[in-house]
Amino acid sequence: MKLPLVTVVIPSFNHEKFIGKAIESVLRQTYDRLEIIIIDDGSKDNSPDIIRCYQDVRIRFIEQENQGAHNTINRGLRMAKGDYLCILNSDDEFHPDRIKKILDRITEDKTSGLACSYIEVINSFGKSLGIKEGARNLDPWPVKNEELTFKAIDCLPLNLLMSNFISTTSNMFFSRSFWKEVGPFRNLRFTHDWDFALRAAEHSPIMLVPEPLVRYRIHENNTIRENKVAMVFEIAWVLAENLHRYVQKDFIPFEKPEELEIFTERFHNSLYVYGCDKELFTILWMILASRKLGYEKFSECLLEENHPVRKYLLGQIREKLGKNISDRKKKGTEDMLGYIRKKLL
Repeated sequence: MKLPLVTVVIPSFNHEKFIGKAIESVLRQTYDRLEIIIIDDGSKDNSPDIIRCYQDVRIRFIEQENQGAHNTINRGLRMAKGDYLCILNSDDEFHPDRIKKILDRITEDKTSGLACSYIEVINSFGKSLGIKEGARNLDPWPVKNEELTFKAIDCLPLNLLMSNFISTTSNMFFSRSFWKEVGPFRNLRFTHDWDFALRAAEHSPIMLVPEPLVRYRIHENNTIRENKVAMVFEIAWVLAENLHRYVQKDFIPFEKPEELEIFTERFHNSLYVYGCDKELFTILWMILASRKLGYEKFSECLLEENHPVRKYLLGQIREKLGKNISDRKKKGTEDMLGYIRKKLL
């Protein structure tokens, strides 16, 4: 019986220090029926020259003008011939057994559409900083009273609504048919992976392999460090766009008042938008109104850089984050990146 072909899409952008290690981690896979598509998204450093040094017949290398991460990933996935697809960002690495172990699990299970694993977090030099075990640890924001949040529930979709425990597109593995069912990655700079995962969770169960099979690198040039205001806007947008997917009896115990009370408390404590609740509510209301009035594509219009509603909300978020930073300095508390750094180190 012919083994499935697995396509690895590597979007490359200005990671000359890391792209070689990323490619080598794919070439070292114990499962070797691979197609490797590397797309350089207009790098200004020596990334393209480094990529050309790898002459493995399984590699297809494409160069393009800068189109952004989501467009680059989508182009690679559209080109893919594999039965199964995965992504490796150019600053991350795969564990040698990643593809084989996940492929074995997902083909045996047959019910899960999206598979992911635990994550080994590393620094610029490849030093291990810790293991992220799904939603169990290394939260992106300080969580108080975990028992009163979705962390206390053994339910991956609700865990995912609380925070993107998958963490990166490098930690996603799915069939080509499932990708076509869910749809492409959307025009999000910071949260395209979370949005895709929330949509995927509506279609089928998520599989979490309890082994660290991907190495996720934290360094000074990570995307998340670039613009916190835009990141918070995208978090609010993703929640507003995807909350309707959780209107299911399996999640909300309307017929059991006692359970509904604790569910409500957990829901209330599980949504975190850095104090920008009004902005989340505004986006949610506008999306609901636009759908009811027949403007189905309005929500994605909000992602356009110069859309007036987006510009207004970015201004509101900027003002609130500035106030929050000032308050934290007065109280001697830390910001999100400081919190993550403390948890890891």
